[in-house]
Amino acid sequence: MERGKKAVLDYMKQSISKSNTPLKIFIDYAEEDKDYFNELYKHLLIFQRRADIKIWHQGMAFADYPLDETIKQNLHDSDIALILTSVDFLATDNSYYRLENAVARHQKGKCLVVPIILRTCLWDYGIEFVDLQALPKGGKPINNWANRDEAFQSVSKCIYELVEKWQEKHKTQQAITFVIRQEFSQAFELLDTLALQKPLYYQLKQEYTSGVYRKDPHYADRLIIFLKSL
Repeated sequence: MERGKKAVLDYMKQSISKSNTPLKIFIDYAEEDKDYFNELYKHLLIFQRRADIKIWHQGMAFADYPLDETIKQNLHDSDIALILTSVDFLATDNSYYRLENAVARHQKGKCLVVPIILRTCLWDYGIEFVDLQALPKGGKPINNWANRDEAFQSVSKCIYELVEKWQEKHKTQQAITFVIRQEFSQAFELLDTLALQKPLYYQLKQEYTSGVYRKDPHYADRLIIFLKSL
């Protein structure tokens, strides 16, 4: 029982902490691909201007700190990791080690790893890329596109969609925290921003607004089960 209570408290602390910080996008690339990075970054500046999103890349590292450790820490703190993939990136031991760590976090659901294929390479032969959704769609390297701007625009649109989905996930986690604390009003206020078009959601909300939920001792459990199914 005590272990169960601790798990709930840890979940609440983690959710509250996450909800109060901007979503962090990490961009990793090989030095040989800096020109590609610069082009992509310009397309992503629309995210950088949003208060709820923060982008970090190795060019932001302080000169007084070890670069590899700084990159490793920021990768660990990221919600979405964009891996600019090329033969140079895959051939660099430090880059490949960071990729393995990122994929390990991805598999645990702690972050979303998105390979962006810059140049032709054997990226899809590595087991690290199994189950990862590479961009551009279809895995066509950006250097094979006739128009690079179109390639980066396509990638940026997909990243925007992924950001929206990841933020929805965070809102759902925060809503679960509110339900655990019996703060149903705050939970539904947050959930309404997701525009959920599900009959069960309307039913659960109606039970709350009508006061019927007070007669159901399992109401919170039902609501949590529904939220975890999203």
